[in-house]
Amino acid sequence: MSAIATSMAPSEMEEFGELLTVDEVAALLKVSKIWVYEHTRSAGRCRSERLPHMKLGKYVRFHRQALQTFLRRSTMR
Repeated sequence: MSAIATSMAPSEMEEFGELLTVDEVAALLKVSKIWVYEHTRSAGRCRSERLPHMKLGKYVRFHRQALQTFLRRSTMR
């Protein structure tokens, strides 16, 4: 378990929500890991077009709920 997870109470972890890895997001969206990484970068994209993510040191993580909201908004355009 990570240092973040061990320092949080179970109720705080539930509030924090589920974090997904790049591999999990790629599998969920049925795209390559490279595609996921490319869509987290700002080069040539406005913020609203990038996948919502957070950096934990060298790792990229995604809130499941933020990703679902992003996908819903993207399909309405």
